[in-house]
Amino acid sequence: DGDRLTLWGMGQGIYPVRSALASALGMDPAKIRFINKYNGSTFGAARLAAERFYPLIAHLAKLTGRPVKVMLPKDQELAQLLIKPETITKFKVGAKKDGRITAIDHEVYVSCGDLEGSGHASNPGSATNQMDLYTSTVPHWRSLWCAYRTNANRPGPSRSYYQQETKWSWEIMMDEMAETLGLDPIEFRRMHVTKLKPGDTRHPYETLPSVEILEEGAKAFGWDKRNAVPGGAPGRFKPGFGVGMSQHHGGLMGYHEGEEAFERLASARGAAVFGTELELTADGYVTLKVALPDSGSNHCTALAHLVAEMLGFTNRDRIRLMWGDTDIAPSSDEWFGGRTITLQGAATCSAADKLRRDLLERASNALKVDSAKLQIRDGTIFSTEDPKKATTFSVLAKANNGAIRQFGRGVAGGERGAANKGVGACFVEVEVDTWTGNWRFIRAVYPHDTGLVINPLVA
Repeated sequence: DGDRLTLWGMGQGIYPVRSALASALGMDPAKIRFINKYNGSTFGAARLAAERFYPLIAHLAKLTGRPVKVMLPKDQELAQLLIKPETITKFKVGAKKDGRITAIDHEVYVSCGDLEGSGHASNPGSATNQMDLYTSTVPHWRSLWCAYRTNANRPGPSRSYYQQETKWSWEIMMDEMAETLGLDPIEFRRMHVTKLKPGDTRHPYETLPSVEILEEGAKAFGWDKRNAVPGGAPGRFKPGFGVGMSQHHGGLMGYHEGEEAFERLASARGAAVFGTELELTADGYVTLKVALPDSGSNHCTALAHLVAEMLGFTNRDRIRLMWGDTDIAPSSDEWFGGRTITLQGAATCSAADKLRRDLLERASNALKVDSAKLQIRDGTIFSTEDPKKATTFSVLAKANNGAIRQFGRGVAGGERGAANKGVGACFVEVEVDTWTGNWRFIRAVYPHDTGLVINPLVA
């Protein structure tokens, strides 16, 4: 539209993608409106593939003077996507008769397509993350990673990559070792699983309830009813119990405005800064504006939980949501690795806290009551000593002759990020038809170290 461009895209953010598109086109980013509200899901790989076509789409629209939409046939779509690569993992394990592992030789071979390197999740930090669960008590171990080039698609993040596959290989190894040693799989894991110890700098986490996950999961699942002899149950249809564990960062932690580390981290080159705007209007509604597109996780619902609670609402009915549009929402980095509640949430909490303080100060001036003696509940601010002295969000907004707005920011990085580690497990029962080899799923129990549950409906 003249010297302005509007592009509807997909991905995990809008401002970083807009900047990349502006750079490719030689345009001022302010002249590009990028809209991305909903995704079927990006998984990382789809987002990176889609961005290759944005300059072409914009160029065609300019040449034709008409809107342009690109849709690829399935085979071409798959050809553009990055994939989870083939990985081959080998173990050599030495153990004592009591089952204690004394040595591990761990080798991983990764298909990297036509790339020289093997990708983001095979760096030393990510590799350590994949081996963190069972190596802390092993005195002698080595891990060797090798990349080999093939004619396969390039590897890329599809719900991350390498990490899940290599973690799963550790679970297979633990099960096979437990069976070889004649030990219960849970007892064998409990023997080797990492436990926090004071002064152990290898695991600088605030919490790591590895043993509790195993014990509580086994109790809820009824692991004590497991038949320890494979195929030992009578009859054609035989039940089987299984367990797998995993650990991962529970979200990339950071800092929000007002914290000492925020200004230092936010001013660094390439800083991942997130922004939130809250707008209170004369109808008493609060509009939450964030840039991050939704990809099925309903993160804006959880962010609305935060705002509602901090502003004294007992439900979310008075919170409106606007997101995924550079003409509406303040600048934010993109989400990946669990950055919505932790980092976009930091910005949202900062904005909500500023708005709460602002409203209390306005009410204090209007009611002639010390703000420390005021309470907020469902859009009403009243004196705790004399509840008849009260005002409302709506009245304060009308007195302002316009919306009351506050902005908040959060930033990634800093020491806090290393302190966050989540642990989970999956207990499953299946039934196997020993005549045909067919099997069916019966039930599962998932114990997780979730921390504070923001939205119980999606927990």
